[in-house]
Formats: sequence, structure tokens, C-alpha cells
Amino acid sequence: MSKTDFPEFDAAFEFLTGDVSWEDYGGMWCRRVDHRFHVVKILNWEDAVGSAGASGTDGTHHIELVEVDTNDVEQAKSGLDSCGYYNDEDGNIVTDQGDILAELKDEGRWRLVICEAMAQCGHSAPLDQETGSDLSQLFNNVLIQSNTYVDDEEAYEKRMNRPVNRIGSTVREMQKGDINSALLRGLARGDEKAELMSVLTFGRESTKELKGLVGSE
Repeated sequence: MSKTDFPEFDAAFEFLTGDVSWEDYGGMWCRRVDHRFHVVKILNWEDAVGSAGASGTDGTHHIELVEVDTNDVEQAKSGLDSCGYYNDEDGNIVTDQGDILAELKDEGRWRLVICEAMAQCGHSAPLDQETGSDLSQLFNNVLIQSNTYVDDEEAYEKRMNRPVNRIGSTVREMQKGDINSALLRGLARGDEKAELMSVLTFGRESTKELKGLVGSE
């Protein structure tokens, strides 16, 4: 198990996946919050985008805090599928070769495998992100944010309801892979960005029908 050498962070998070030399090649850590997991992802800009691209960043590393909901059956299945895993008739998680990765009765391991699969393919809620060169500060900041969302329900709900893109999708909607709700809200208020996205997603004729349904002028 790869430790970060930052004791307070290591006490809260366990290594999920990545390279042993995570400072150079990136890694992910997680902490369980009931059926949800907070996942911390860190990447080295130079490894991710090359020396030329990294020279334009504000630091050497980028760190993200996301949340994975392992109770989301549809998203969990999609995540497992993307890794070549599936649930057998007993609910165990198995590989395409039939090897058992996690038995349903071992709930901790079972949810951990789902967490990793979902985090790997992006089925998660973006909570916070930061770029910098001081790894100690980056890990300290992300731990503070995670603790806040675990301990302060009001702060957590505020973050989950925060819009995170130009069409107004909330963090919670992003977690569910739901862009339609934001598109419909945007069409209802006559937002040009939402209309363009709707045309690209559903086509021009379907967008006209949707605008009629939501009462857009």
C-alpha cells in the first residue's frame, strides 16, 4: 500500500490505485463515507501533458477530490463494464475470465472494487481541485475539504448543488451522469448555450420539440 508520508492524510485515506512512484506518475486514494467514497486523484503535470504543456501550469501537480456513490446501480454497472468486470448471478464481481474479484458477502472489498471502477471511468461528483507544487499543502487542503463535506451536511449539500459547467449542471447531476436536467432548464429560459448543446446531443428537430414542451420562447 502506497503511503503519501503525510500522516493526517494517510490516517484518513487508503491507497486505491496508481503507481508506487505516485509523485511522478500519479495515484488515487479513497476514504469510505457510508455507501459513498471520497476519492483523491493526483497527477504530475509533466507526466500527463509533457514538459512543454507542463510549463504553462501554475504548479507541478494537480489534485482532485471527487465523490463516488456505489449505490448508484446504473453508474456502478457502467464503471464495472468499462473495466471488463460484471456481477455474476450471486452478485459477486468477476472478470471476463470468470475470476472473482470481490464476493458480495465481503461488502467492504465489494464496494471498494466498484469505487475504483467508477473513479477510473469518471462516474463521480467533482468536489474540489487545485494545482500547486507544495505536495504537503495540496494534501492538507484536500483533507480539509473532505473533512468539511463529511462533518458539515449544509456545506456538503451546498457543494453538491453548485453549478459546474456553462449549461448549469450541478455537482449532483454530474455524479449521476445527468446532463438532460440542465439542458431542459436552459431551454426553458432561452439559454443559447443549452440550445446549442441540445442540438448537438439530440438534433435540431428534437430540440424544437423540447423547447415546445418546456415552454421556451
